[in-house]
Amino acid sequence: SVGMMAGLALDVADRVAAQGIGVDVVDPRWVCPVDPALVELAEGHRLVVTVEDGMRHGGIGSLLRQELDDHGVTTPLLALGVDDGFPAHGSRAQVLAAVGLAAQAVSRRVVEAVATMGTPPGGTVGTSLDIVEDETPTDLTRQAADAARDAAGHDGTGGRGQPPRR
Repeated sequence: SVGMMAGLALDVADRVAAQGIGVDVVDPRWVCPVDPALVELAEGHRLVVTVEDGMRHGGIGSLLRQELDDHGVTTPLLALGVDDGFPAHGSRAQVLAAVGLAAQAVSRRVVEAVATMGTPPGGTVGTSLDIVEDETPTDLTRQAADAARDAAGHDGTGGRGQPPRR
């Protein structure tokens, strides 16, 4: 997630976890250049999902995909954001819902993406929301996510977390 989407990412992580899918949530301190820790983290996951309230084309998902490609990381990436065009006017919540960035819609997209990947041999399916994927989220990751949510006032507005440390 990026910035104001951290609260949404945490909500989605809880919803997806209820479906048996482990999730790490990362709210990078900066977008460009891409933090090398994100590339390393993505390499250890089965799926990376980026969620941003800006334009999807040319956004963090595009930047991260290019960085992963440059480093030979083949982890699939689902970039969620606003498509080109002019969304209908409304409150922030209404506009985000209209462009598919409400918690339920994002959760559904993540679960569907994981379902198409199948279950890994001998294990459960894991995923990550940058929203970045992992089979079992660590306590440190959850603490970092909770700290990001607290810094954002629990509503995802304005907080900046750090990539989890391994």
